[in-house]
Amino acid sequence: MGPPFPPYSGGHQRTDLLLRALARVYEVDTLVLGKEQNVDPDARAYLGSICSRVIYRRPRNFTHFYPWCLLRPFMGRYARSIAYRVGSPLNWLKVDK
Repeated sequence: MGPPFPPYSGGHQRTDLLLRALARVYEVDTLVLGKEQNVDPDARAYLGSICSRVIYRRPRNFTHFYPWCLLRPFMGRYARSIAYRVGSPLNWLKVDK
């Protein structure tokens, strides 16, 4: 996932308007799921102009979490599917050790 850039079409425009409206009233922090190097420099500048803080986080795979990592050698491709359905999506945002 990347930032809503360029902000003049479809869902990007809607997200841009929402970010700008929130930034008028509050300090807005943004979480971008992806590496900073993979985001266009213009998009980084765009987010920096609206948000007080921009955080880049690489999405995590459920099969790296305990106990799902134990299932992986035995279940192969099905382990990720089970982990995705049973595990919490909030685990995607946890910090790597």
